[in-house]
Amino acid sequence: MTEFSAVIEPSNNAVLAQFAEFHELPTFLPYQFIRDTVLPFIITSIIVLTVFYHSMLQLVQAKAPKSWNATVQNKVTYQLTNLTVNACLGTVGLYHFYYTLPDNPSLQDQVLGWQESLYPIAGLQIAYQLWAIAMGIFVVKESPAMILHHVCVILVSCMCSFMTIGFRYWTPFFLGMVELSSVPLAIMNTFKDYNVFIQQYPKVYFYVRLAFAFSFLIVRWFMFAPRKYIFLRQCMWAILSSTSSGYYQVFMSFVWISAFFLWCLQVFWGTIILKGLANVFIFSKEKKVVE
Repeated sequence: MTEFSAVIEPSNNAVLAQFAEFHELPTFLPYQFIRDTVLPFIITSIIVLTVFYHSMLQLVQAKAPKSWNATVQNKVTYQLTNLTVNACLGTVGLYHFYYTLPDNPSLQDQVLGWQESLYPIAGLQIAYQLWAIAMGIFVVKESPAMILHHVCVILVSCMCSFMTIGFRYWTPFFLGMVELSSVPLAIMNTFKDYNVFIQQYPKVYFYVRLAFAFSFLIVRWFMFAPRKYIFLRQCMWAILSSTSSGYYQVFMSFVWISAFFLWCLQVFWGTIILKGLANVFIFSKEKKVVE
């Protein structure tokens, strides 16, 4: 997919009519596919993440300065794991975004299918977010907002991984490509976890912060907002057009709320980033002029 303007969305009545047809399909993807492909991938990914983390922790413990206590070692290792996972998700998402997805997607393209080629993106997200919740609560003590962020990503990823109406067309961007901005974030957080790095490499820290800020604003603000708007509309159509049991509508409502909450987080964090950039490039220059 090269041009966002190529995304086609019919009129409201046509959308409802098509979603009514989609709801005639089974709610979930084939049981055999979930049992033999999706679940083993998620479980294997959790095991690989755990092994990778403990391997990296041993390396950090062997190479870390004596001043690093266990808390710092765990946080640095957590960030290294975070960086690795997000680099993989971002790279795979970027590839599918530009080379796999059709340039002129129909509504059916956006809502159905793609489970065979795109399930690893949502599956790895489920595995990583489950692992991150456990790590965030018991090891690195993440904030409640980040824990809630993990839960919301799991809900959206479960829809993509298990449901026929899974909106998998959007997974390369929302669950993959957006994580590219998390790579410099992981490096930046490592600097913050051990302030000596900031003192020793101030220029590196400055450019890492810039890389994070601009990648975040480009991917998670300017590219994110119009696509999230369409995705939320389509989720709402799926809810409104459903005539099945209330369980589906309740679950999809939680998915919609989760997706909207994730959008709000992007707006909130992006606002903080813009203020930081203004302090660096505008107010700091004004201060120098006054001095």
